[in-house]
Amino acid sequence: MGSRLAIGYLRVSTTGQAEDGVSIDQQEAQVRAYCVLKGLADPEIIVDLGMSGTTDRRPGFQRLISLCKNGVVGTVIVFDLSRLSRSVRNTLAFIDDIVAKHGIAFVSLSQQIDTSTPHGRAFLQFISIFNELYVADLRYRTRKALEHKRSLMQKTGGTVPFGFDLSDEMTLTVNRAEIEGLLLIKELRDSGRSLREIAVELECRQIRTKTGKASWNIKVVRDILKRCQRDTVLIEASLADD
Repeated sequence: MGSRLAIGYLRVSTTGQAEDGVSIDQQEAQVRAYCVLKGLADPEIIVDLGMSGTTDRRPGFQRLISLCKNGVVGTVIVFDLSRLSRSVRNTLAFIDDIVAKHGIAFVSLSQQIDTSTPHGRAFLQFISIFNELYVADLRYRTRKALEHKRSLMQKTGGTVPFGFDLSDEMTLTVNRAEIEGLLLIKELRDSGRSLREIAVELECRQIRTKTGKASWNIKVVRDILKRCQRDTVLIEASLADD
């Protein structure tokens, strides 16, 4: 890598070192030991303290990106991939768009990844594939779980949707007055009425919002229509009970 810099990127999250498991000092010691072992120059250490890995809007991480783009970095070293980012997409984007593009070696000590070697590059691709599969599977199982809860008329988070109430058993029950307004909104939209026209019609018929307001705005109408499309099971169940 010639005279280009070795950078050690370190991070602990907002919940502190106890959850992260490895403190900043421990991470730095591991990075420096690796550089000595590999004959690299004393690394420059970049630290993000109390920063979540779910976002790339971290001062230290942005500085790392800037240095890499300037062509002064030869090796980037992290203790663990999770220290770089908690997002698979952001991790792969950094490696593909920043590291690979600028001829930088990337090292993750915990996973024993070193992209300066053919084995390291292949192993990183292997891990990336399984990370993507894990994320896709998690999303699939979450979606199925939510669909099952809706089929049982159970609340799935957020506010109680217009047209329903929340029972003591935490299940959704039909609110007869609101269901009439809900079906009217759907009927008017299906007939080609605009969001503004629907809001005016609801006010003319003195149908109140979920919070009891007499006036309607187009955002509330739009949100209800989105829920109609998403929670078709709830709508069909309410119609079946009538």
